[in-house]
This record gives sequence, C-alpha cells and structure tokens, in this order.
Amino acid sequence: MNYKEKLLAAKLLDMADLHYSNHGCNDVDDSFYEGWTIEERRTLVKEYYEWNKEPGEYNENYLHLPDFCLMGLLSHKLKEDK
Repeated sequence: MNYKEKLLAAKLLDMADLHYSNHGCNDVDDSFYEGWTIEERRTLVKEYYEWNKEPGEYNENYLHLPDFCLMGLLSHKLKEDK
C-alpha cells in the first residue's frame, strides 16, 4: 500500500468517526484525492471493481466511489500489507 492510499484510509476513518451514521450521501469528495494523478485514481477505482468481482463495471471516465467501497478495499489492502 502506498503513502497516498494510507492517507486516504486515515481520512476515511476520520470521516466515518464524525459523519458516517449521519450523512446523506456516501460519495467521497474529490478533495480526498488531493495530489493524486488521474492515472493513480483510475488504478485505484479499477482495482476496487476487480476486488469486488465486478471488472465490467469499471469506467475510466467515472471515478467516483462511495465511502464504504473505499473503506472495504483499503481495509483489504491494509490486511494484506504485512
């Protein structure tokens, strides 16, 4: 897991702590990806769909994922990063 993914995981956990049960929209704001290139973001989103066994759902022009999707993927990656 790279440094940017670890920062993203930390931000998501902070968001969950403050807002998860009370917010109406689960989309992660683009500001969470500050400093990411479009290719880095495409790679992460593609990786999510492959991990979730939905590779056909990936669209390189639609890079929005709900918070719970990112939390699941990052949790999986953290568990694998020994």
